[in-house]
Amino acid sequence: MPPTTSRTDRLLAAKVTRSSASELDRSNIARAFATSGLVLKRAQGVYVEDEKGKKYLDMTAGGTTAVGYSHPRLTKALVSQVSRGIDHIDRQTMITEKASELTDELKTFVPNPLAKGKAVFGHSGSDIIEKAIRCITNPKGDGDKRALPLLQSPGFHAHALSRFLSPLVCGRFESRR
Repeated sequence: MPPTTSRTDRLLAAKVTRSSASELDRSNIARAFATSGLVLKRAQGVYVEDEKGKKYLDMTAGGTTAVGYSHPRLTKALVSQVSRGIDHIDRQTMITEKASELTDELKTFVPNPLAKGKAVFGHSGSDIIEKAIRCITNPKGDGDKRALPLLQSPGFHAHALSRFLSPLVCGRFESRR
């Protein structure tokens, strides 16, 4: 009996051309901005490479660009963690050995007052802001139930900030001198 292949295996093995990738992108991915039209095939260090092998210096920010794509140490750590099956655990409600070890190690890199604090892990800056606000406004968490976030306006403070602040009193605070 021949081995069966999953839909995912067939999609991964399929040869996607530039035109078919572009068409699939237009048909299936909602975008807020126009694309460059480049169909990227791989990335290494600070470079991304298109389907023709032409390299481009990636000057964007976020994601892996801070350490470079396919960094050997990060790739090894990622494969190790994913193979354990706990690569995407909600660190707000569950404990993992690696997150606890990382928090302890991070405290050695920050100034003393911060080293006495606690860490919040997330997937993006927006995610971190939202989790930090939950920590200080949720009396069932580690935060002080009387604490309120102080935010600068105008400013970006996460994608769904309003849903966390809606029960709180929001308004302008003026200096009392």
